[in-house]
Amino acid sequence: MVAISKEVKELVSNKLSKQIKKILNSPELNDLNEAQIEKLAKSIVIDNLKEQLKTEVKKSTLDIETLKDKWLLTFNSDSTRINYNHNVEQFLKWLGIKSIIDLKAIEADDYLQFLKNSGLQAGTIRFRIAAASSFSNYLRRADVIQNNYFLKIKGLPKTKEELKIIPSDEDIAIIEEELLNELNATGTGCMGKQRSAKVMMIVLSIIKNHALRIGALETLTVDKNGKFIADSKADTVRGILNPECMTLIKEFNMDLNHLFKTYTTASLKKQFERFLTRLYKDKKIDTIFSPHDFRHYAACSYYKRKLDIFATMKFLNHKNVSTTQIYLKGLGALE
Repeated sequence: MVAISKEVKELVSNKLSKQIKKILNSPELNDLNEAQIEKLAKSIVIDNLKEQLKTEVKKSTLDIETLKDKWLLTFNSDSTRINYNHNVEQFLKWLGIKSIIDLKAIEADDYLQFLKNSGLQAGTIRFRIAAASSFSNYLRRADVIQNNYFLKIKGLPKTKEELKIIPSDEDIAIIEEELLNELNATGTGCMGKQRSAKVMMIVLSIIKNHALRIGALETLTVDKNGKFIADSKADTVRGILNPECMTLIKEFNMDLNHLFKTYTTASLKKQFERFLTRLYKDKKIDTIFSPHDFRHYAACSYYKRKLDIFATMKFLNHKNVSTTQIYLKGLGALE
């Protein structure tokens, strides 16, 4: 134990005594005369005006688009950048003419409620909030805003992953049957339905059989023998499309060199969301599945067939087996 000298003890004691006396002798508002109160009020007003001026200067020089572009460059994957950009654009659109500098905690809660009332899937809502939070963190580090009110926001809906809901074989069969009905549609708007059905049938077939992320489809190319290559989360994935996929691609005369050249990841997701929402409202399915849910279906189906965690790791293009174990356990496929 370190010994403390008498001089040090006296020094600390005297310092504490002075601080305590200063606090006890400090004037209260009732003790101030009119001139002192006026001086204090002016000082408070000046401080407030300084803060307001500082905020207005920030607003006048704020280039939100440039900041957004710089923030997006912090992500390695083109797909991630596209999706985060889309979700932040949706937030800024909701914000309207109001500056993000003026955002308050209650308005972050209002945005969450707006998303819930829009009928979006839980995963989409979480992604929108995650994008707004990530962008807010960047702005806070850039000293544009003081707080990230999306951080640890309460009331986020649980995703299907958290609820362990994935499509069943019966769900897949119903969805494929309904897509076939769309393909054979007649009457007003039938051409649009048929075109959309063709794309969704191929997307569904590729994801459920090969567990590709939908973000990989923008770069997907296939040769005449069915060998495919695509970029997924900054990695390259390769494989051979199964006969079902190839049959659909040939039947619909799709361009093997660039199957989805006229579609973005966001537009493909939107098509699925609209179609499955319609099936849900018609009570043909119990859940509005996202394209990623079919990757979950593929992962569980593959593991149950092979019972080989290392083969499943390769199938899912995971870096290590622990990721695959956590993934399957979270889906209820690995107990």
